[in-house]
Amino acid sequence: MKKVVILGGGLAGLSAAWKLAEAGILVEVIEKEDYVGGMSATIKKKGFLFDFGGHRFITKRQDIIKEIQKLIGKDFRPGIRQTQYLLWGKRLNYPLELGDLVRKVSPIVSFKCLADYVWTSIKGRFVKLPEDNFETWVTKRFGKHLYNIFFGQYTAKIWGMPPARLSRDWAAQRISILSLGDAIKQLIVKPKDDPRTYTKKYYYCEYGIGQIADKMTERIKKSGGIVHLKSEPVKINLKNGNVDSVVINSFTGLQTIKCDYLINTIPVTDTIRMLETKVPDSVLSSVKKLKYRAIVFIFLALDQERASDNDALYVPESKYFFFRIEQYKFWSMKMVPSQDKTSLCLEVGCFKDDEVWNMSDEELFDNGLTGILEAKLVIDENVIMGYFVRRLDYVYPVFEIGYEKHAKKVRDYVDSIPNFISYGRQGYFQYIHMHHVIAKGFQAADHIINGSNRDLIKNLGTEEEYFG
Repeated sequence: MKKVVILGGGLAGLSAAWKLAEAGILVEVIEKEDYVGGMSATIKKKGFLFDFGGHRFITKRQDIIKEIQKLIGKDFRPGIRQTQYLLWGKRLNYPLELGDLVRKVSPIVSFKCLADYVWTSIKGRFVKLPEDNFETWVTKRFGKHLYNIFFGQYTAKIWGMPPARLSRDWAAQRISILSLGDAIKQLIVKPKDDPRTYTKKYYYCEYGIGQIADKMTERIKKSGGIVHLKSEPVKINLKNGNVDSVVINSFTGLQTIKCDYLINTIPVTDTIRMLETKVPDSVLSSVKKLKYRAIVFIFLALDQERASDNDALYVPESKYFFFRIEQYKFWSMKMVPSQDKTSLCLEVGCFKDDEVWNMSDEELFDNGLTGILEAKLVIDENVIMGYFVRRLDYVYPVFEIGYEKHAKKVRDYVDSIPNFISYGRQGYFQYIHMHHVIAKGFQAADHIINGSNRDLIKNLGTEEEYFG
């Protein structure tokens, strides 16, 4: 009987383990935390439920939605977004709408944005404008003025570096309208569909997004699979060019687990260093070039009915410590102990071991409190019933200019090991989402069970289909 070891107990790993276990294949999942779900886990604190940021299930893939509906049941249900930007003390619609800017912001600012866009468009007819990084890609399509007041400062805040250092890939994937010209057209003629990379509809679980991982784990165990918590891989042994076994460190000490396949969903930059073989220097050099952005999450329980009328707020201005805020009761009332209470999550971008990462919890809270008071999201600090902080170090792969060649070098190397399957945001250095990693997990299981083409795993999620 085949045996599969899976590194990582997030949705990427659990989705594969679920399907493999139900097919009768021996599965062992290795997870370093004392809970499953990874970034898609839910934390319980004194009657409140908190996710790690905004993890709603947003996709147009009906096959994945149906699978999760069958798994979760009636607790997995649809909702409609109530998301906006917080800018200059105004709440602007998300995604950006020109008509909303005209109504809510100074007409002078709106005119400058429009005039700058027209000038840039005319200039582009006679001169080839650069679009080789995030800044130039956006400026060409929206004009410099709108870039400066919106796209530029928000992007710099998230990534902690000038947007000119980021690949144009990030802009092409994330920005939900193609240009300011499209926004003008939408103002005149309302489109039949949502913008190309955006949808207002989402699915969510009554008791937090972590229900998906919890239910998958139940199914895995019911089918005879094993999920090791508080366990970490330390060495990957190869034999004749294939993975032969994995050495893990758990509360019982070191343990060697033999396997026919190894599925990796933890940071590939770490996994490659665990390989007990001579990894080419060029690959190790590329590993050092790939970086992940970390996030500090500040969770607040409030004795206040609501902080705003939004489920989430994007916060571009540098005067605020955080770049995004979630208010979970707008996704499910089960996230709070009673209707007269609410909760917030403040997301702060950083790199592991930088100044923000190393701040004490108290310092982080004080900075966050200053911001929410400035934004008038809380009446006063006395409504705060409690807070806690969590840090995640591998959240976003950083698409710095030149990352492509290094990511390709690393991916090609892991793909060259026949029974080593690596995928996911961390496992393949891709910016993908819950529905993508679940689909990849299902496809990885199908490859092992039925021998389907392995390339189908890596090709999932490469389409321009981001709806966040």
